[in-house]
Amino acid sequence: MSKVDDELTRRLHRAERPVDVDDVFEGLERRRSHRERVRRVQTALLAFAVLAATAGGFAALSRAFGEQPERPASPQPSGSPSSATAARDIGLGYPLCNIEKLGGIDWYSDGTDGAAWTGTRLTDGGRCPSSLDAPYIVAVDLDGDGSAESAGQPLSGSCLLCGPFDTTDLNNDGVLELVVLDEASSTPSYSLYEVSVPTSERSPGVYAIFAEPPGAPRMNLIAREPVRFIVGGDEGFSGSLRCEEGNGSPIITYTWVQGAVDAKTDLDVDITRLKLQEDGSLRILSIDSFSVSRDTNIPDLITTRPACGVDFYPAA
Repeated sequence: MSKVDDELTRRLHRAERPVDVDDVFEGLERRRSHRERVRRVQTALLAFAVLAATAGGFAALSRAFGEQPERPASPQPSGSPSSATAARDIGLGYPLCNIEKLGGIDWYSDGTDGAAWTGTRLTDGGRCPSSLDAPYIVAVDLDGDGSAESAGQPLSGSCLLCGPFDTTDLNNDGVLELVVLDEASSTPSYSLYEVSVPTSERSPGVYAIFAEPPGAPRMNLIAREPVRFIVGGDEGFSGSLRCEEGNGSPIITYTWVQGAVDAKTDLDVDITRLKLQEDGSLRILSIDSFSVSRDTNIPDLITTRPACGVDFYPAA
């Protein structure tokens, strides 16, 4: 037999030997288990890495957009009317806040550039009041030095967007009176003030104008109390002021017309005529009260034209 035949015979005998199947599958199982363990470890490591990255990202976002390190409290800005830093002394010897000013006032017709202010005093706690019922002060600069005279007066009523409004000469004596807007609304109210003159014994400053007895209670003009005029119209009420020349000084005609809204009853009319006296009081010249039909032409009684050089109806 040739060498070639011997080699073929040997290989055929080796191929016919039985194979140990258990050993084969045991090896395969070991390799499969190893791969499974590796895969689980890799999965666990991946999950841990993802969680760690998520936690880190959350912490970074929290620092950037969430909680900030605590810092010492700092004073709040003075934009709020409750902040006392908004107050200042205009010359009265104590600070005011919520200040409104009307400048360019020539009180005595001598070329002096004077001014008028309104403002509120600080509370007992040293803060600016924010209530509409807070007491307001009226003050004036008579000599043009930029500071208020020492004598200031309380505002006669409550304040709603109040402030110095205009000036006028109500008795033709060459000295201006001050008109202060107390409440700005569809029925605005105004109070009147006079100023001291250099030859007067009164302290330099501003003084409320009062109504002489008996006053006109139906029109809220109370004797010996500061005068306050209510004009305009709303909810069945109309009020107006007129000025007419009379014996060297204007006569103020103050008119109220009132009636129930959507009613067929007559309208109640009150007309009071007043004149400013040398002592700074308003004398009641006459009081007329009567009723008119609702068909009456109200413009014959009520006007929105300026009176005594003052436009009391700026929104009309």
